Amino acid sequence: MIAAQFPSNENDWYPDIRATNHLTNDGNNLYISMNSYDGQDYIQVSNNVDLKIVRSGTFILSYPFKSFVFNQLLLMPEIHKNILFVYHFYLENNVFFLISCFFLVKDYLRNIWHYEPLSNGLYSFSTLITYLQPQDFSGVRVSASL
Repeated sequence: MIAAQFPSNENDWYPDIRATNHLTNDGNNLYISMNSYDGQDYIQVSNNVDLKIVRSGTFILSYPFKSFVFNQLLLMPEIHKNILFVYHFYLENNVFFLISCFFLVKDYLRNIWHYEPLSNGLYSFSTLITYLQPQDFSGVRVSASL
């Protein structure tokens, strides 16, 4: 679980490579097939606390140029932040992640769909994405006499 003291947009998603599912505490994030969860499963967070799963569903984050799908999203009222399960996200959306002093989401055509610098030790996937158009550069060789 990510500590609540970090300033952020409450709708931001925080990528986690060790997560087992996408997680949210906001029922408004379950747009498709908002099913009650009948199982007895819990998600155990880093401090060994078991958090109850209330519902499951799908979330679609849409932008003018791209939509991202979050399948198998679990609603857990006790979690503090939205968690993006990196492995499922890249399979569901045909993108890949570059993580360094920034967090970058690209598709296989080299379109950059998200860029976010590291902030307070966390990377975030903001719901306020700005599409970054790829840039092509070309040059013409000119003779030395010109």
